[in-house]
Amino acid sequence: MSPKDEFFARVIFQAAISEKRCAELWDCLTEGGSATVDAVTRKLVLYPRSFLEELADQSDNNVPGNQ
Repeated sequence: MSPKDEFFARVIFQAAISEKRCAELWDCLTEGGSATVDAVTRKLVLYPRSFLEELADQSDNNVPGNQ
């Protein structure tokens, strides 16, 4: 997995476990769970990297052990 793919995978994971609006984003990105990882990655590149990094930073606070 490339560093870019790893970054996106981390953002996807953290978005999925964070607050409700992130769960809605997750559903949209994954098309209700039917999208492939490649499809999700292609969608994520449409978002500004700064937005994704901010989302990941916010989600870090919700991950057990990261407080």
